[in-house]
Amino acid sequence: SSVGKFKMAFTSSTNTATMVSTVITDTNADLTINQVATQAQNLYFVEITNPNASSSAYVKIFAAASGVTLDTQHLMQFYCPPGTTCYMYMKEPIAIANGLAFYCSSTRGLNNTQTNPQSAPSKAVTVKMGISNQ
Repeated sequence: SSVGKFKMAFTSSTNTATMVSTVITDTNADLTINQVATQAQNLYFVEITNPNASSSAYVKIFAAASGVTLDTQHLMQFYCPPGTTCYMYMKEPIAIANGLAFYCSSTRGLNNTQTNPQSAPSKAVTVKMGISNQ
C-alpha cells in the first residue's frame, strides 16, 4: 500500500540578533509605574490580557531609566479591547533608549499629551514583555 507523499516548502535562516533574555510579567498591571530596566533595551513582544468586560487596556511604555510619572508623555502605547488577550510580536525588535518603564491605564493617551486624570483598570490586567539589553 502507498502512503501519501507530502512535499513541504520551508525556509530556514540563522538569527544573528540577540534574542529575548528577559520576560517581564506583571499580573496586576495598573497605574503603578514599573521600572523594569535602567539601560537601553530591545523590545520583542508585548502580550496583554484584559479581563475587564467594558473597559479597554492601554499599556504605556517609556524610554527612561527613572523619573516617569503619570504625566510623562509615553514613547508608545499598546491597546487591548475589553475581554481579550492581545499579542504584539515585533518582526524586528523595537530599540528603546535609556531604560524601560510601563504602566497600564483604561484611559487612552494621545500622541502629544496624556489624558488626565488616568483611570486604573477595574480588574487586574496581565502584561508580559520580552526584552534584551542592547
